[in-house]
Amino acid sequence: MLGRTTSGHAVGWMESIDAAAGEARLLLFDRPPTWRTKQTSDSPFSRLVKLPPHEGGQRLIAEVRVQFALKTDQYGTRPTNHVSALHLEFTEPVLEQKMHRFPWTKVLTAARAIVRARDVDTRAAWQKATEASWPLLPEAYRPDKRRPGRPRASPERDREVALIYNQAVLEGDRAPALRVAQALGVKPGTARGYVRRARLRGFLQPAEPGRAG
Repeated sequence: MLGRTTSGHAVGWMESIDAAAGEARLLLFDRPPTWRTKQTSDSPFSRLVKLPPHEGGQRLIAEVRVQFALKTDQYGTRPTNHVSALHLEFTEPVLEQKMHRFPWTKVLTAARAIVRARDVDTRAAWQKATEASWPLLPEAYRPDKRRPGRPRASPERDREVALIYNQAVLEGDRAPALRVAQALGVKPGTARGYVRRARLRGFLQPAEPGRAG
């Protein structure tokens, strides 16, 4: 377990929310979000919707704000790797002797990756920021802890992959294959394989030149 409150809830999922320049704001939950398909009146296609925490069974454990020192040079003002301020607020009291179990290194690594991605705004940086949350997954949700062997290929799986992927593209996601990985609880490399198979079977359009995933 990576960190617990006095009631025994482990930190198992992390999401980034809007923050000021050089700052990362992270919400820490006990488990990954729940996704559901939803039919909308303005479209004949179903879309994938992430349920709010209270509907999907997620419990908010804490909010972390990490501020990185800024440096100004001839290229402008950019964040450095040095932490200038940190604020941690738990939703429930935490015993002092349990604080050493909090995943400080993983949280700070993810915060640094998120701030850098906002600064340089490249696909590689955003992919690294997204994947930085994987080490926070508890054992039951870690992709490398799944049972040996790949899930059996099926039209239903290909349709599910296509639905998740297309929804991510519609929302402007720079790395839609990573959205597939998060929604299905698999490694990013496995998700990219799902996407390729869905394309080969006609569930997704051929990839556009220059588009990731």
